[in-house]
Amino acid sequence: MRFTALFILTALVHFQLAYATGRTETALVLGCFGLLGMAFLLQWAWSGAQWRALIAGGMLLRLIYLIATPALSDDVFRYLWDGHLALQGISPYLFAPDQMPHEGIGGLYPLLNSQIYHSIYPPVLQSLFAVAAKVGGDSILAGIIALRGMVLLAELATMLLIAKLLTLWKMDLRNLMLYALNPVVVVEYAGNLHGEVFMLPLLLCTLLLLSNGRWLWAVLPFAGAVGAKLLPLMFLPFLPRRIGRWRTIAFSAITMVLVGLMYLPLSTDTLVVDTLATLRLYFASFEFNGSVYYVIREVGYWWKGYNIIGMTAVWLPRMVGGIILLIAWREGRGT
Repeated sequence: MRFTALFILTALVHFQLAYATGRTETALVLGCFGLLGMAFLLQWAWSGAQWRALIAGGMLLRLIYLIATPALSDDVFRYLWDGHLALQGISPYLFAPDQMPHEGIGGLYPLLNSQIYHSIYPPVLQSLFAVAAKVGGDSILAGIIALRGMVLLAELATMLLIAKLLTLWKMDLRNLMLYALNPVVVVEYAGNLHGEVFMLPLLLCTLLLLSNGRWLWAVLPFAGAVGAKLLPLMFLPFLPRRIGRWRTIAFSAITMVLVGLMYLPLSTDTLVVDTLATLRLYFASFEFNGSVYYVIREVGYWWKGYNIIGMTAVWLPRMVGGIILLIAWREGRGT
């Protein structure tokens, strides 16, 4: 009974976030996330739900957002913009939005948050954006609903794969709640439609195949995961300990070939240059991983008297890459 009451409260707060909260209403956003966080902790403490019930509950929470326009992120408009370009036979990587006529692209241009920058979304996401744009036609809301339908399918696949892996690894299936009912996960994926949601089931499928000793077959979903988001590449240094050095080399080489083939239909003469320039923008201008950037910003004001975020474009990616390689090296040595 207590768990059910908390679930109803959680659903009402998610409804508030989906349909009656703007991104500039900071106090309301924080209040909603505070309530969701406390409810989640209590659900974890009181949980006796079976894994099927957790998946059903998680999908119900996600369905609340079905017809909502994302309130806390405007990335979806760029998704649909890229999708409409692909439908017109134009590579989304070829032009920045302000380099081409705005008419006839669904009235999306004024809603874009990065009109002067080239798209960096990988090809798997671009294919899904095109499907959403095709289904939605001239209606932005219909395109959002189409994309959210695909997100919900990806979320269901992710939860089923988590349950499968927990069983295989003989872990407590209650751990599924950490994803299924996690308020941040629900809002970021079902609510804000961020692309990592399509990477996750492919990455989990990779883990499942690797856990069953089928490393060669695991290349296929892993390449798909990289084709949805480049983040899984950071896991390659951890493979030698698990499948051996030479298999890791083969695994990596096949992955690169498959990802290259995915990019081929959308490739342009300046794809690499434009993508690297846009990636530098994200590191230099946008304060992602805010907790880290806030510290850097304050140090900059104290040290230089101004925001030094632009300098991070040079050393922060290298530092992160070095840390990943160091962790993989230490793990390989068993330390």
